[in-house]
Amino acid sequence: MAVTDAPKKHPCPDCICCQWCSDSRCGMCLRQKGRSSRKLSLQEQIELYERNNKADSGE
Repeated sequence: MAVTDAPKKHPCPDCICCQWCSDSRCGMCLRQKGRSSRKLSLQEQIELYERNNKADSGE
């Protein structure tokens, strides 16, 4: 059985491998489906990571 053929708790189209999360976590994810927030590019993720961790490193 392929990973995408595995049974899912909900038929989420972007779910690759259902982890059978608790109902509260699953509901949280399902509520966010309607949002149109775009994903960050790899470069934006790196910049955000560096910005957030700059204070931790004492720079």
